[in-house]
Amino acid sequence: MAERQPHVSSVAISRAYAFSLTGMGEAERLQGDWVSASCFQTLGVKPVAGRDFTMEDDQFGAGPVALISAGLWKRKFGAAQGVVGRSITLGRQRLHYRRRDARKP
Repeated sequence: MAERQPHVSSVAISRAYAFSLTGMGEAERLQGDWVSASCFQTLGVKPVAGRDFTMEDDQFGAGPVALISAGLWKRKFGAAQGVVGRSITLGRQRLHYRRRDARKP
């Protein structure tokens, strides 16, 4: 009888990180992750608004991109619909962000 071989279809990298959100009123300490572009696809989740990370986002020299939670979107942006594509400052780094709630497809 043939032995079953494990099959891996997707791999992602994630590293926990603490960020300071500045430039929007009082600074706020956030817990987040630096992730590879394949992270949410590997987990089987898609953004509720905006777009997911792309492989181009993973390339050397690509500008940083952030996906934010619904909680942060509501708390800091008043759940405004026009926030996708704007910039935020995390620590000393300015990022463009995409709003995201992890939802199964």
